[in-house]
Amino acid sequence: MASKLTDSLRDKFRDLDNNDVYTSVKAQAASNQARNFVVEFNHDEARIACGLSSDEFGVLLGLKAPEGMVRWINIWSPSKQTSVVKQIGNRYGFSPRLQALMVAPNLASVLEVDNKQGSKQGDIESVLMHDEPKVQPSTHTTEQSLEDIEIYQLVKETVNYTSIDQGKEFLCIGANWLHRRPSVGDTEKAQRVLPPWHWSWLTLCSDFVVISFHEIPPTEQPGREDWARDELQSMRSNTLSVLCQLSNHGIADFTDRLVSFKRVRQALSITEPRSKAACEGSSNLFYYLFEDYSAAMPVLKTSKLQLEHLSDQIFGSRGRRTKVGTEDVIRSLHTLRKELRQLQHLFESYRNLIRRICWPRSADAFRDGQHGYFEPSENVSGEVNISSSARSRFERLGDRLQLLMLNTIQERLEEQKALSDTYFSLTAQKDSQATARLSRSATLLAKLSVFFLPITFMTSYFSVEIPDLVEHYTPKMYWICFAIIAGLSFISLFFFGRMLETVSDTLEGWADSVSRRARGLIGSNVHHDRDEQ
Repeated sequence: MASKLTDSLRDKFRDLDNNDVYTSVKAQAASNQARNFVVEFNHDEARIACGLSSDEFGVLLGLKAPEGMVRWINIWSPSKQTSVVKQIGNRYGFSPRLQALMVAPNLASVLEVDNKQGSKQGDIESVLMHDEPKVQPSTHTTEQSLEDIEIYQLVKETVNYTSIDQGKEFLCIGANWLHRRPSVGDTEKAQRVLPPWHWSWLTLCSDFVVISFHEIPPTEQPGREDWARDELQSMRSNTLSVLCQLSNHGIADFTDRLVSFKRVRQALSITEPRSKAACEGSSNLFYYLFEDYSAAMPVLKTSKLQLEHLSDQIFGSRGRRTKVGTEDVIRSLHTLRKELRQLQHLFESYRNLIRRICWPRSADAFRDGQHGYFEPSENVSGEVNISSSARSRFERLGDRLQLLMLNTIQERLEEQKALSDTYFSLTAQKDSQATARLSRSATLLAKLSVFFLPITFMTSYFSVEIPDLVEHYTPKMYWICFAIIAGLSFISLFFFGRMLETVSDTLEGWADSVSRRARGLIGSNVHHDRDEQ
């Protein structure tokens, strides 16, 4: 039976440099039905096997890779392949807790199986993989561990959460990686600065084996197959890019792509010892799987466009007839700052992971609970080796994260704060102008009332029905009196207005002078008392 499995496993490995095999593998790996693949390569050849069963993995893990070859094991949706993950974990000494975290089911699927949620599972592959077997946790797991699963999922959904585990035979990191949001569908979400993300585990083992686990990410629109399909392709873009470039046909397709050009196999030296070449290949493969620019770089462009749009809105709101709503501007400013801060925390967590990979803490620091670091050698964790060239790449990546991403995000945050302050200053200025206009209107109404008060009194006097006076009133007399009283009212308003301003200024000057003299007298008395003491 074992020999049959070994023969079956050997037959599944195909030459990745064959054009037909390369085309077929590229389509299979991008398919929503893909479960896993295993690649073994050196400078001269690359072989790949797709869709291995649990029994075949048991045989594979019992066989060492040929001398000088690097083995890459990739698992899609580890929660649906628990037996495979368990075999890998037992082979390399993963802790039971780490294995449980790797195969932890999505909370929605647990609730669905337990008949506590009737809707479909909201993840990418649940929309596409209708024939995929559902996760079937036991009743004990559902009842006893539901709260733990919920807490773990909530923690993992925090974008900047990371994990690092070290053992004698492995170095395992877990983090959220960004991927592009599909261009179809909701235009409002397409303008968001923070892209969607998915959780992945990357493991570097002591026998020059690299293992990657990609969990099922949630999708923003679970009911749309086109959205789910595009998001799945975006999520797998970096992994497929590395896989394609392990083939001589694939490397030719990526030669003119400056960002995604990743020479892992072709950079191996044929003159070095095989073990050193395998260490170099596994270390560089581990690095290139970590280095994912697919959605990080568009963040800078999107944030710049958002700031320009907000700037136009804010400076365009100075007019009295502007249609920009205060609530919309404040919400946009708040959302932009929140997402920029989340991205800042995410890239800081990447930088911390790089520091832990390149500069691991010493054993004494671990034992004493200190945070000291020691000068690294080729050995990172027990028997896990990382090449000096890969470490240099990690260090350069950390510098790029600081200079390109973190510094730029900090500048964006400062611009957002400046825009926020400017908007509130403009709002306060508009309120002050409105108050000034209201004050001028009230003053004008008061002056008009004072101006027409004598005229109203005169008109009332002329309208009194007194027989001795009515006979002597004429229209000419009325208008003469009207002109005289109106002129006197206007002169009085002008004179008393100026006089009130002068008197007010004089009184304010006197009050300031008196207060200064009083403070001077009080101060001199205090100094005099201190001198006497």
